[in-house]
Formats: sequence, C-alpha cells, structure tokens
Amino acid sequence: MGVPQQKSKLQYKIYKGSEIVEFTDTLYHLSNTVFREYPYLYEPDLEKEGNYMERYTKMKSSFVMMIYDGNALVGAATAGSLSEECDYVRVPYEEAGYNLEKTFYYGEAMLLPTHRGTGFYKTIMEERRKAALDWGATKGTFISVNRSDDHPLRPQGYTSLKSIWNRYGFFECPHFKKDAVWKDVDVAEPTLKSLTAWVKDIS
Repeated sequence: MGVPQQKSKLQYKIYKGSEIVEFTDTLYHLSNTVFREYPYLYEPDLEKEGNYMERYTKMKSSFVMMIYDGNALVGAATAGSLSEECDYVRVPYEEAGYNLEKTFYYGEAMLLPTHRGTGFYKTIMEERRKAALDWGATKGTFISVNRSDDHPLRPQGYTSLKSIWNRYGFFECPHFKKDAVWKDVDVAEPTLKSLTAWVKDIS
C-alpha cells in the first residue's frame, strides 16, 4: 500500500497496479469535477463512457498519487508507460515516432480550486518523473487542449499554463497530431478539439 508523505499541510500516497482498484470510482468522479473547468470544459457522457481510470489497474507501470488535506481528498495525479496505454493515447505518439517503452505519459493532474497555488504542482511533477525513471523511461509527456483566447468561458484573469510547463522543461511536440471530440459544458452537442503534446527529456 502507499506510504503517506508530507508536503506543507497536504499529504499524498502513491499506489501502483492492482492497488489502484479501490480508487477508480473516486478518481473518475474527481476528474469529472476538475475537467469541467476551463480550458477542458468536459461534460462526460455517463451512459456511453466507461470508467477510463480502470485502465491503470491493468498497467504494470501505473502510478497514481492521491492527495489529501487531512482526511479529505483534494487532488490526484496519474501516469504510466505509453507502451501500456490505450489506443486513444498511444497511437498518436506511435505515429509521431516515439519509443513507447521509453516514454512515460503523465495523464491527469488534478487539484481542487481551494488547493491550487500552493506549490504542490512541483511535487506532482517530481513524483511522476521519479516513477518514469524507475520504469526506465527517458521522456515524459502529457496532452493539453487548445482553446482560443477569446473563448466565451475563459475566466477573467485566466493565465495559460504554457509558461509553467516550459519552466519545467516541457515543450510542444511538432510532429504530434491529435484531435478529440467531446461535449463542452455549455453546448448541446459534442465538438471537435485540437490537442497538443508536451514532451520533456527526463534522463
């Protein structure tokens, strides 16, 4: 089982493989809460979609960090080798020529609004980097959605995370091409989105 670690007032526990089974529903509900916010604005179709967090229970490389404030779950982060990821995630990287065994995919990074801006994002990045190195990966990567600066649901004062990702050494992958379709919270039908992959050498 995961061993509690202390960071400021927050604690985190790390789980892998079959240890994650008991948390898949919790992770799924947390992600549906966090990713409803801008820029993802994701409205899940609970009738058609399965619990995509269950894939981590079948991956030997899987990493899940559960983040707590006392007994309250306030965030989580996930990761795993691209070689074990689902087709939806894996194939665009494969087509872009990446070595899947040597590339670790940083899936979800989720903190509730009340616990953002505390510096904990650094811990999330560092722990996923450690998991990637333990697996033998030499690159870390994640995907973001592209939104226009004049999007009607863009919050006033919103600051893109691109400069932060650059500061952590992540840069846009020029050969990665991926689109996705989902329903935004403010529209009746699903729409097409373009996605960008961010990649970093971690070795």
